[in-house]
Amino acid sequence: MCERLRQWSQVPIIVLSVRDREKDKIAALDAGADDYVTKPFGMEDLLARIRAVYRWQSGAPRSEPTRLQREDLLLVLAERRVTLRGEEIKLTPKEADHIRRSLDPSVQRYMRPQRRAESLAYIILRRPHILRVI
Repeated sequence: MCERLRQWSQVPIIVLSVRDREKDKIAALDAGADDYVTKPFGMEDLLARIRAVYRWQSGAPRSEPTRLQREDLLLVLAERRVTLRGEEIKLTPKEADHIRRSLDPSVQRYMRPQRRAESLAYIILRRPHILRVI
C-alpha cells in the first residue's frame, strides 16, 4: 500500500501495527512509510511522532509552541492552564491533554472534519455554558 501511495503522493505515512517483528518494520519503511509504531502505544508518543514526521517533511526545524489558541480558547502548555475569553477553566490533566490534541495543528491537519467538530475545543467554543469557570 505504501508503494502505491508513494507513486502519486508524498503525504506522511505512519504505520500503526500489532506486528512487532523487525522484518515487518523494515518492509514498511522500505516501502515508503515515514515511521512505524507498534501497538500498544501512548497518544503522546504518537503525537510526537506526527510532529517529527511533519518536521522532516517540511525540512525546517520547528520549536515546540508554548501556547495553543483557537478563537477565545487558550491553552498554556507547560501549566496545562486553559482560559476561555480570559477566564480560567478548571480542567483535569486528562481534559487539558484532550484540549491540546484538539488544538494542535499537527494533529488537526490529519483529522476528519467530523472529528474536528466533535473535539473538546470546538464544543467549549460553541457551548461555553456547559463549563464551570473558576
